[in-house]
Amino acid sequence: MESEELKIARIAYQAYGKTTDFKNYQGLPMPEFKDLPGQIQQAWIAATQAVVNYISDE
Repeated sequence: MESEELKIARIAYQAYGKTTDFKNYQGLPMPEFKDLPGQIQQAWIAATQAVVNYISDE
């Protein structure tokens, strides 16, 4: 079972992909979230966790 943080990061990654036709900043196809290097997955988790923390602090 995946953590809530990982689930939110996956949702954010999919939303990013939908707005870029699933291309990365170089115009190349985006890999599946599970295929991202660990450090990049952690970056998505950290970014989405920062947003969640901001919202919950309001």
